[in-house]
Amino acid sequence: MAIAAFDSKKFWRFRKEWIEGEATEKMTMAFTSQLGVGVTLPEPERFAERYADVSRSLAEEFELDYSTPFFSSTCLKDHLSVFRAVAFAERLVSEVHDLIGSVHCSFIALPVSQMPYVETGGIMCPKRRVPSVRFIESLGSAFSYLTALSYVWRHEDIDYGDMEMHVDAFTSKQTLAWDVLTKKSSVKVFYRGDECNPFISCADMVAFLVDSRLATERLRLNPDSVKRVLESHPFDTTVRYFDQKSLDFYAWKEDKMINMARCLKRPVVFLSMDRLNADYSGLEHAGQGGQVEGRQDKSDTGIRQTEVYQAALKHAYRHSGCMKLFSPAEDVGLVRSGDVFIHVGPNSEKMGRLLQDTADIRICSGLEAVRSFEKSHNSIGS
Repeated sequence: MAIAAFDSKKFWRFRKEWIEGEATEKMTMAFTSQLGVGVTLPEPERFAERYADVSRSLAEEFELDYSTPFFSSTCLKDHLSVFRAVAFAERLVSEVHDLIGSVHCSFIALPVSQMPYVETGGIMCPKRRVPSVRFIESLGSAFSYLTALSYVWRHEDIDYGDMEMHVDAFTSKQTLAWDVLTKKSSVKVFYRGDECNPFISCADMVAFLVDSRLATERLRLNPDSVKRVLESHPFDTTVRYFDQKSLDFYAWKEDKMINMARCLKRPVVFLSMDRLNADYSGLEHAGQGGQVEGRQDKSDTGIRQTEVYQAALKHAYRHSGCMKLFSPAEDVGLVRSGDVFIHVGPNSEKMGRLLQDTADIRICSGLEAVRSFEKSHNSIGS
């Protein structure tokens, strides 16, 4: 069965302005959108093996301090300059591009100057006018699945009964887009998908490359420019953007959140850390990759570098599941039998014991996870 995998990132461009009186340069936003990428993989097992092999080889060459089999673009930027991170991504995609059937890109194109507001709500809730720029920015938390829908619109001839769609986790209010997508295809949602799923990781890397190349070549975000920056690769590239005509699909009408529980790829490896729970500020929802409003969140960077975090990712990858930083306020209802709960600290351990009364889950301490998952890794090989 073929796999199509989807991830997204914020797309911002800034204008530099020199402030003479302050003798400094000021950066102001000149353009904002969202950039989504989907990769089609006809031979997913073969692709996953090569993707992990190439990633590990490049990790040694670029001296990355991670033990995971592959990385997100955010992980690359933890240790590398932007230029070296781009070089890594270029090498990686070039080494696997012959196994990528096609790449699909999507973005938002709303004429903000002509359309200052977007109307939301209206079904069992009041209507509300949201400034268009703010509305576009809010779509970042939903654009992975919106890109999957634009893929379906662009590839109407595909037999979706013979394809699985892997989508990086998101937060979104109920939309017509989600209803159409889930009726058309089999959707599997992955928390931390760009770190524990090789297919979503590849989509993330391609999105990172498209953004970087457009910036380097000073190109605007449009279909021709996207195809131009990917023309050196042998895969087919398609582009479709969301505009005013498709607004009814992605502007929410119901004030109700999408429940992803039935679509989550199991097992989910939950990592609960006492200090993180105390300071929890929605890290999972900040772009689903530790990037908050265009900057890397330092606390999330520190967590990614811990052995327990990387052990949790490796376990999720080996069992074809996903991994989530546990939030007591949000995640109790997501836990299902077969999931794994890793606790760091006495309060997290207590939570794990309580959850065992609600579902048949495996719980272990962070140190036990590092030791047992590493032992499992050594026994089956890399």
